[in-house]
Amino acid sequence: MCKHIDYNLTYMPNQFNHDTQDEAGLEVHQFWPLVEIQCSPDLLFFLCSMYTPICLPDYRKPLPPCRSVCERAQRGCSPLMSQYGFQWPERMSCERLPAQGDAESFWIGLWSVLCFVSTFTTVATFLIDMERFKYPERPIIFLATCYLFVSLGYIVRLVAGHARVACNPDYQHVHYETTGPALCTLVFLLVYFFGMASSIWWVILSFTWFLAAGMKWGNEAIAGYAQYFHLAAWLIPSVKSIAVLALSSVDGDPVAGICYVGNQSIANLRGFVLAPLVVYLFTGSLVIKQGGTKTDKLEKLMLRIGIFTVLYTAPATVVVACYVYEQHYREGWERALGCSCPAERGRAGPDYAVFMLKYFMCLVGGITSGVWIWSGKTLESWRRFGGRCCQPRKPTSASMYSEASTALTARTGVASAGSYHKPVPLSHV
Repeated sequence: MCKHIDYNLTYMPNQFNHDTQDEAGLEVHQFWPLVEIQCSPDLLFFLCSMYTPICLPDYRKPLPPCRSVCERAQRGCSPLMSQYGFQWPERMSCERLPAQGDAESFWIGLWSVLCFVSTFTTVATFLIDMERFKYPERPIIFLATCYLFVSLGYIVRLVAGHARVACNPDYQHVHYETTGPALCTLVFLLVYFFGMASSIWWVILSFTWFLAAGMKWGNEAIAGYAQYFHLAAWLIPSVKSIAVLALSSVDGDPVAGICYVGNQSIANLRGFVLAPLVVYLFTGSLVIKQGGTKTDKLEKLMLRIGIFTVLYTAPATVVVACYVYEQHYREGWERALGCSCPAERGRAGPDYAVFMLKYFMCLVGGITSGVWIWSGKTLESWRRFGGRCCQPRKPTSASMYSEASTALTARTGVASAGSYHKPVPLSHV
């Protein structure tokens, strides 16, 4: 029954004290009718991993199935068993099995929530005091806005679960070359579109800093090109996102559980992700280098913008390096995973820490954007905003004068000006 399962090494004796596969086979075959009617697509794998547990060459203990696999199998087959008077075996209780490791979900969730809080605070501060953030620093606000939506995409994955976002409906494999379902497409647009837009806004920030600090342009002169900045920052990611959707190149990320592009195709990774990021990083770094030669005496604001822009290059460089590492070794990883040859299986697998570093660096730019508003001016802006919202409005001077005039008229009995009409020549008006 387990001959064509996705692994070929097992560990005996199993947890039911079966010393041989023949003993395990005699007992597991009582569930064969349930496998035949396919009450659950996870039942066969669950039974085989229970009676013939997975054995890994570098791990000296049997590998039990995850609790989620057991729960899906029980959810599909337990009602049918109950119809014929059978109960789910106590020895296969799902509570006894380990829960799937969620270390990556915890860390990615923590980083995305921190990024959301930081960027939301930055954007909210801008909305209550727009006049404070002028060019050349205004691109930082749009950069934070992009990271706000990127973090929202990770939060959607955190709430909905990686299986509903990145996997097909029966949870058998991750999405590959698709444009749906809607939840997968939504996460893709939030992470990819706004992620690429954030890189372009960083290039624009570098350019505006160069104009202000290096070329000594004024705020109004830089603001005159704002429409072109927005055109580049939103149009280029839109074209790329539409191209990815039109080519059905959206796929599931098996580590982060999001929908992105290039997770299953090296060509898509190089064309839609790696190449644009390299171009943006090179362009922004070149502008910073050119501007750095003309900024001997900088005012405090220009110096802060310059430091923020330079510091952003560190996570951007790390992300590019992680993608280079991934696209260089992925074919070898896939061959080692799909081939049973000892030479291929002996290859080193991917470094898990590199992938986690990539996700952290993709979100740390948004977390650090909140540092920009850490000042007394921000507290003063929120204090004034709270005062406008919470304090009752006082009557205006016009209404006060009107009330005083009415009171005096009523008290003295003098008629209002409307009671007497004195003709005035038009030339006197």
